[in-house]
Amino acid sequence: MEDSKLVSMANQIAAFFSAYPDADAEVALRDHIKLFWTPGMRRQLEARVGENTEGIDRLVVQAFSAHAAPPSGTSPIKKQASGPATLGELASDAG
Repeated sequence: MEDSKLVSMANQIAAFFSAYPDADAEVALRDHIKLFWTPGMRRQLEARVGENTEGIDRLVVQAFSAHAAPPSGTSPIKKQASGPATLGELASDAG
């Protein structure tokens, strides 16, 4: 995939998480990319950040810099719905 496409995608993710405190946003961004990008895409983005940060959102640069903490290992996506075993027989997880 072209570097420019990966940078564009990473910048969009950074824009989404930009409302979070920086430390939380960095972890969330790294976790999102770890969960949803292929290993090749991640390596290509990391290499691009290491070579040239021009055009890359500062949050992406911070998240993939050498001093950044590793991904948390937990999913940033929490299950929103639960089945009857969790909520009770007449409970609803709708809306």
